[in-house]
Amino acid sequence: MYVKIGPYRNWWTSQIHYNYMNKKYNYKWEQSTTKYEHFLEKLEDILQTIYNKTVNRFEKERKVNIKIDDYDVWSMDSTLALIIVPMLKKLRESKHGSPMVDLKDVPEKLHPPKDQKDNLKNGDVDDNHHARWDWVLDEMIWAFEQVNEDWEDKYTTGEYDYRFEKNEGSSFYKLKTGPNHTAVTDWEAREAHQKRMDNGFRLFGCYFQSLWS
Repeated sequence: MYVKIGPYRNWWTSQIHYNYMNKKYNYKWEQSTTKYEHFLEKLEDILQTIYNKTVNRFEKERKVNIKIDDYDVWSMDSTLALIIVPMLKKLRESKHGSPMVDLKDVPEKLHPPKDQKDNLKNGDVDDNHHARWDWVLDEMIWAFEQVNEDWEDKYTTGEYDYRFEKNEGSSFYKLKTGPNHTAVTDWEAREAHQKRMDNGFRLFGCYFQSLWS
């Protein structure tokens, strides 16, 4: 595999509101509260629309050079996991905001506090807004980290002793345990591990379009 993706090319952005809010609140803000802040927010949107319809239309696209080899798809889940994990970690440490996360996707402890339950109905954020997204990202990262690990081994103790024995009167063989077979698997714990992985992959699909910084 060969992947080389260049940076975005001189994309004009309007950050009047963003820079003002960062300077005023030292990056600790979530939304506009004063009339002036709302004015700057609307002005920023107007300028960005103008940029997008003028100068940004003539900017070249990112340079993209991707070559996929046959061996990359022999176990494509393994290959993709090697790329997805560092990208998710980079996103988590460099993100500047958080999308809305469905409450059914996170533990109850991350639901809005009792005095802020109406915030979601009004389109506002609550004290656990960013914590919910951090939890979702952590679950995605954990799930993809398991792909290239022999995690199943941690749930089995003892030694394997298997042998094939031919069935009498048949050309088929059957697998039987030998006298030294002591392997025991905690299937309940192993299944719980797999379910957590499956949920991490599900969250990745559900919030795929929210993977921005």
